[in-house]
Amino acid sequence: MKPLKFSYDYDKLPENWEGTHAILLGLHKVEGMEEFRKSCPQFIEYDTKIRNSSEHYPLGFKEGLILFFFHLNSSKLFTTIRRYTPSKYTYYNDSIMETFVLARA
Repeated sequence: MKPLKFSYDYDKLPENWEGTHAILLGLHKVEGMEEFRKSCPQFIEYDTKIRNSSEHYPLGFKEGLILFFFHLNSSKLFTTIRRYTPSKYTYYNDSIMETFVLARA
């Protein structure tokens, strides 16, 4: 099973998520992250909010990938934004409908 690593415990994730499983349902490339941040601030708030904190993960990159997951243990849907590279796009695109194990980075 492929790992999906998170640097922090985010509000978007289910409680007690470490070691649980999620299926990658799809992905979307974001060409301009700065414009996306301005046009979709609620989504950025949702995706980057660190649990039990007022802090957010900083998205300091120009192009991104939004990954869409279904959490098998809770049936919760969640997203995660990752830095875009051609190789990451290929990796995740080839992994659609595969199960990932959630882990702490």
